[in-house]
Amino acid sequence: MTGYSVRIDWQEEFKRDVEKWQNEGQRVAREILEDKDHEKHKELLEYLGYNEEPKYPDDVAYEHFEPMMNYAYPLECEPNDEDIYRVITETNLTVMYNDDTDEYFLVLTGGGMDLSQDIGLAYIILETWIPASLLREINTQPELSVGGKKYIELMEKVKEQLKMEAGRNTEHIKIIDKRLKEYWKEHKE
Repeated sequence: MTGYSVRIDWQEEFKRDVEKWQNEGQRVAREILEDKDHEKHKELLEYLGYNEEPKYPDDVAYEHFEPMMNYAYPLECEPNDEDIYRVITETNLTVMYNDDTDEYFLVLTGGGMDLSQDIGLAYIILETWIPASLLREINTQPELSVGGKKYIELMEKVKEQLKMEAGRNTEHIKIIDKRLKEYWKEHKE
């Protein structure tokens, strides 16, 4: 799924200017792990596989939500912390913020398999829509990386957006046909 992504070599980026990028997923996880009274504290510990408090919550957040693949998927909207939390716990992605450009990106924290379903789900969580260039790239195989109700939600959203795109394409074809007909009529003589 590289049609809508930008290539970013994270190792080089962090070497060059570590302050340029802010890992919003790690920030949200750290804030929750450091606040034992936070409503999501126990839930996040359980998600991360901890039965008790980790000694170093910063290390836990760092390990689990670090960019892994050299692609970033641009976001149109500024995500809120609640949605970022959902992304880091429901998908294999985190949210990165670029201080230089004031832009947010989805970034994979896992790899080795087709995670297109995770990318699609993350877009739904953060923006309620999937970029048109990614729609046909999302793998439709059940339970590939997203399962259960989330898989159904994802596939329904993909289907809904594909129908909208088909309608827009049909209308555009009609406009082109009309203009071609007018053009040929004017140029036959």
